[in-house]
Parts: sequence; C-alpha cells; structure tokens
Amino acid sequence: KPPVVIPKDEETIELQEDSRILLVEDNPINQKVAINFLDKLGLKANVALNGAEALKLYERFSYDLILMDCQMPVMDGYEATKKIREMEKNGKKHIPIIAITAHSMPGDREKCINAGMDDYIAKPFDPETFNTIIDKWLEKLDKPAKKAPFKPEKTNSLIFNEKDMMVRVLEDRDFGKKLVNVFLDDASKRIISLENSISDKDIKTSRREAHTLKSSSANVGGEILSELAKKIEGKCANEDLEGAKKLIPELKKQMGLLKEAFKDAGFI
Repeated sequence: KPPVVIPKDEETIELQEDSRILLVEDNPINQKVAINFLDKLGLKANVALNGAEALKLYERFSYDLILMDCQMPVMDGYEATKKIREMEKNGKKHIPIIAITAHSMPGDREKCINAGMDDYIAKPFDPETFNTIIDKWLEKLDKPAKKAPFKPEKTNSLIFNEKDMMVRVLEDRDFGKKLVNVFLDDASKRIISLENSISDKDIKTSRREAHTLKSSSANVGGEILSELAKKIEGKCANEDLEGAKKLIPELKKQMGLLKEAFKDAGFI
C-alpha cells in the first residue's frame, strides 16, 4: 500500500497503514536503531516525534503496541500515556505502552508505571532485551514476533566500542555507517545547543540536550562521550550549570576523539 500522508505544520509525515507498532521518539539515532531492530523482527512501525503527534496517530490508526519515549518536547511520554489511558475509559481497547527510558534518575521506572505504561526498555537499546520485550507483549496479543538470534557482547568502556555498536546494528556494517553519519550531524548540533542553553541558564533545554546526547552516543558505541553527557545531565538536573559548563571542553574533546575513532575504523 502507498504511504498515508498526514499534514504536520509545514511538513508531512509518511505513514504505512499496515504498521503494527507506533514508535514515539524524537531522537533520530534511537529511531533508526529501533526501526532496524523491528525490521529484523518482520515488524513495521510508524514514527511520531512527540506525544502530541502520537495522540493524533493513535486516534486514526489501530496499533498493537506503542513504544513511548519519556522525555520529548511539546508533550512528553508521561502526559501522552495518561491521555491515551483516559481515552480507553471511553471504550477504546487497552493498548500496551512500553516506556523508552534511560533510567538516569531514581524512581524513573515507578514514574512510568504510575503514568499508565505497561513495561519499559532502557536506552541505549540492548538487542536481546528489546527483542524479548517486544515478543512478550505481542505474544500476549496472540501475535508473536519472529525470533532473531541476538547475542550481545559486553566490553569495557571505550572511546569507540565497535563491538557494542555492531551488536546494536545487528552486524550490518552499512547500516552502521549510515547511523554514524546521522549521529555526527545530530550530535554536533546538540553540543552547540547544549553549550548555548547552559550559557542562557536554560536548565530544561540543557538537561534535554545532554540526555539526548547521552543516549545517541551510547547507541553508536561512544561510551566515554555518553558518560560525560550523563554527568552533564545530572548537573543540570541539580541546577549546577557552572559544573555542567566546566565539562563542555572535555565533551568537545571526546567528540573529536570519537570522530577520529570512527575514521580509523572505516565508518566515515
């Protein structure tokens, strides 16, 4: 079937009518990784960039499962989930909602469950865990997902953990190259935005950009960069913007080292 095109402000988004899963995620790296995992399971997904878009698609299409990021602009995953649960009280069937969360703060899991979510997947995505959770919830609907032979391998923190990234891209080197290039473009913009928002004392934006960078860099094997972004996110959460600002030079340095590591490994 041809894609359905729904107007969205000045843009359009293309949606497949036969998609069984709605992925609600604003991070382009997480989007690509999740869609690649789902594709290997023989599943199609539509993508919404925030909770407000998700509600529009939920009202129009019938999904088996929603993967819902927690922290997004416009409307976050908690609010979107609460609204969906309210709609279900008016006769709509209960749809499993799986939280996508980094679990960076104590109580995140409880917050997801209290918002009405059924389960959660931690970021960065672990292929085996991702597969297990999707399979579990589709089996409850008598619609099992196709099994995939995921065997993740754990290693110590590195500037570029190539083995970890290759597991995450399911050993597809061409997809890995595409993912790295999307990451480099997105991450460079986010670091600029992060630095500017810290200077402007914009805690909300600073925390969101650090959170996104933490997740994205982990997905491409940038473990040291991810750890730094996590530290900055924590300082922003504690309103310690001076402390966060002091980490920016090291963040930029590690970004440069990661890019060099990508080059040495033949990904760019």
